[in-house]
Amino acid sequence: MMSFLPPYAAQSSLLAVVADPALRSAVATSLARGLGVTVEQAPDVPSAMALLARTAFALVIVDQSLPGEHVPSFIRAIRSQYGDMPVMALVDRVGPEQMADLMQAGVTTVVEKPVSAERLMLRVADVLGPRVPTQSPTEQFNEHLTLAWQAMSNRQLDVASAHARRALALNGSRPEPFNLLGMIAQLRNDVAQAQSYYRTALALNSHYDPARQNLAMLTATPISG
Repeated sequence: MMSFLPPYAAQSSLLAVVADPALRSAVATSLARGLGVTVEQAPDVPSAMALLARTAFALVIVDQSLPGEHVPSFIRAIRSQYGDMPVMALVDRVGPEQMADLMQAGVTTVVEKPVSAERLMLRVADVLGPRVPTQSPTEQFNEHLTLAWQAMSNRQLDVASAHARRALALNGSRPEPFNLLGMIAQLRNDVAQAQSYYRTALALNSHYDPARQNLAMLTATPISG
């Protein structure tokens, strides 16, 4: 089977520095499946520094609540040794002083926990995407649509939604992403949201048959309950 991956996937390796094994695995699995990137895992700062010393990473994701570690110091060490390597911090609700520490250390972006797979993928894609402009916006748009279809067929709805929204960000005048988001909403039993997406697709292109057929089938189906 041919694999359709984002333009950065073939050359991106990420490092997830998270102490909790379940969260670390969830982050790695979501990004590997959803974006096609390679994800190395480290439970603490010493392990992470050892990996950084021998592997070129496109992004480091670090949990702000690593036990016994001062994450801003870790970020400063990355900045000192590896320049502008992007660093994403997963944070609990932090006060302004803690946030200032992270920003002053040079964190690239922060994501509040609990974080969904969809939101994490969108933020990671935002960081990685511009770094490898190997495809045109149209090519990226089509690949995100393909990945969304593949994920939806596997009932990976968060992944499918993330790719549909990436396609939408690339071209908001096309009906395809809205139709896909409608199908995802329908699979989640959100009938009103699905109808809204289908109607938006048709407003953009009144001749777009997939959205027309989906809307007709949805309105003709009795709603149980």
